[in-house]
Amino acid sequence: MVALTGGIARGAVSSVCYDRPCRPVAANPPFMESSPPVRILLVDDSPTFAGIARRYLSSHAGIEVVGVAETAADALDRCHALRPDLVLTDVELPDGNGLDLIRTLKEAHNAPRIVVMTVHPEDGYAEVARAARADGFVSKSDLTGHLLPLLRSLFPQLSRSPASDER
Repeated sequence: MVALTGGIARGAVSSVCYDRPCRPVAANPPFMESSPPVRILLVDDSPTFAGIARRYLSSHAGIEVVGVAETAADALDRCHALRPDLVLTDVELPDGNGLDLIRTLKEAHNAPRIVVMTVHPEDGYAEVARAARADGFVSKSDLTGHLLPLLRSLFPQLSRSPASDER
């Protein structure tokens, strides 16, 4: 994970936080039982990947996957209906691209946080995602290693339960 405070770091990047430093999470911070879960909408045209991501995210305390969308149009409809805290979107979608989706979502009042994910190397994608006003970037190949720390930096109420990170 790379923290950015102004520019884009060069080299292989697994995940990127924008507008705030990515901070390490304490080994065993207190679990905030009273905090509502972070509600996530997954946007990916691959049912296989979406299923894997959904199972991974749902296995962590404090996270609730509220929906899955396969197209940008479906994502807009579901965002309006479900009001997620975070949209985790692929760059390439059948009816457009995730970058246009980000721009549209960020125009709304109370826009969700948005993290872009892609199978493509970081070369340029993190910078383009930032320009589209994404809140972060993560490589699909590093999703299980880097997404949770990225989410914790975006949503401070997420923390590890004393017993385990898994439900």
